[in-house]
Amino acid sequence: MTDYKATPEQWADTEYWAHQDGNAQACILELRARVEALEARRPASKVYEINKPLKLTPRQQEEIAALPAVKGPLLVTRVAAAISQDGEPINWPGAYAAIREVAAWLREHYGGPTASSTALEREVQR
Repeated sequence: MTDYKATPEQWADTEYWAHQDGNAQACILELRARVEALEARRPASKVYEINKPLKLTPRQQEEIAALPAVKGPLLVTRVAAAISQDGEPINWPGAYAAIREVAAWLREHYGGPTASSTALEREVQR
């Protein structure tokens, strides 16, 4: 899994374009806000360090290894790993639910399906 870390300049650029009716940027900012809210509700963990690769338990590694091979990072896997507690099974249902909620929010706030909401819905159907 590729470990990404956005710079402050990249976040500022994302926020700028989100205010210019950038659907994808709004989606990214919504996911970031949801992850930050989830992280704030529990004690800090090395798994949630954004600037370091995820440190998964052996059980979590087995679950991810059992997934079908896909090109590039799988959003569901990244969200599931981000919201799972240390030592507990990966929270797959929570990841799917979080992504569906962001897609629904985009549809509601942008008057129907958007490219971003459609991409998110496709991701959870993989």
